[in-house]
Order: sequence, then structure tokens, then C-alpha cells
Amino acid sequence: WGMCLSLPTLAQEQKAIDAAVRKQIEAVLAGFRDAYNRHDAAAVAALYTPDAVEFRSWRGLLSGQEAIRSRFVFDFESSDGEMVTELLQLRPVGDAICQIAHSNVGEWKDETVVIYVPYGDTWKRRMVFVDDNPQGKHSIDPEVRREIEAKVLQFDEQYNKDDPDAIAALHIQDAVEVRSWEGAKYLRTGRRAI
Repeated sequence: WGMCLSLPTLAQEQKAIDAAVRKQIEAVLAGFRDAYNRHDAAAVAALYTPDAVEFRSWRGLLSGQEAIRSRFVFDFESSDGEMVTELLQLRPVGDAICQIAHSNVGEWKDETVVIYVPYGDTWKRRMVFVDDNPQGKHSIDPEVRREIEAKVLQFDEQYNKDDPDAIAALHIQDAVEVRSWEGAKYLRTGRRAI
């Protein structure tokens, strides 16, 4: 799965998140966990924007609140434990906030990346990537990090050259791209569409 975001270069200093915003995001995360533990699929879905997307590494892509609600109804039929979450990082991404967290439900372990956007007087989940992680490996190998940083630089170079074919070649065949400023209109799946 590929996710594309416009970010400052990796070497730039990350902006700090305002304490009030951090508290709001933490409240949404706690609300998600609590709704999950109550098996309240409607309350879970209400924490997503109407055009939200969720990608699970073992089940694929969902788009929209209703599809997400339906998936959680299905999940709750076989869920056998309470969700415990650990917030690892919050980072600003333009006007959005990126959250990285670990979650455990019984024996199930995963890593989650969530993009929150301001929505009315609150924050909602706009894009979610959940990766099944049964081994609990959470550190990035330095060589893998260098390879990823090199790909980011390649992307920037090809973008600056206006070379869409070279940019597409940096994506896997079934990559997914969502651009925050175009909402559901800019959900693209597949190298060719990107």
C-alpha cells in the first residue's frame, strides 16, 4: 500500500503540536477506543469524516463512513477482548495531524497511522492505515530508513521534473493515494491512476 503526503524534507525540524490540539486528538483516540470496547460501530464511524478511507493490510480498502461502520459491525461479531492503545507520535502534516499508535485487542496486535483533519469544532479521522503486527516489531532498521529516504528524494526529483511516468514507477501496482484538498474526489488506486 502506498500513501502519498506532501511533507517538508526529512531534514527539516518538525513543528510542535499545540497542547490544546494534542489534547483534542488524544480525546478522539480515547473516544475511538471506548466506542470500540462498547462494540458501538455507529459511534466508531462517527469519528471518521464522511469521505474517510481506511486501509487494513490484511483486508484492503474501505471508503466512507457507512463502509467503515459495516466493517466494525463485522469485527465486533468476532472480537474477543478490549482494545488497549499506546500513542507513539503526533506530527503536524499541513493543517492535519498524523498519529502513530499501537493497539492490542486480546492477542491481536497492530500498528496504526491516522490522519486527523479539523471538522467543525472537533477533529475526525480522514485516513487510516492499520498494519497487522503480530511480532510486535516497532523499530525501523537504519538501512530501511535510508532506502525510504532515498525514495522520497527520488519522488521529489521526478516531481520537480514534471515526470509522471517516473513518479508512477515509484509506486507499487496497487498503491493508494489520497490528497486532503480534494477529498473523496482524489482517492486514486493503482499505479496507472496515480
